[in-house]
Amino acid sequence: MIERDHRGRINRTNRQVKTNMHAEILLGHDWQDIAYIELTRLLLEVSAYHTQLRDKVGFEETGTAVKALQVACDKLQEEFGEEQNPRGDLL
Repeated sequence: MIERDHRGRINRTNRQVKTNMHAEILLGHDWQDIAYIELTRLLLEVSAYHTQLRDKVGFEETGTAVKALQVACDKLQEEFGEEQNPRGDLL
């Protein structure tokens, strides 16, 4: 949040850091779908940070994470996609 004075100058900025965590428990017959959805969500989130870090510290590392998450999603799709749906997609 940015606070400005009456002339539009920035007085101060506040940032909030979320400290809670959410993780699905992969139980039951549809655990593959849940894993795929959660890994895809993480992929999108890390990709957003990766894009913003261009020319900054952490860009290469987030790029590696994006690639690893994509491989994990692809492996789940490859392993369970055909089994779950004749079209070949998990969802």
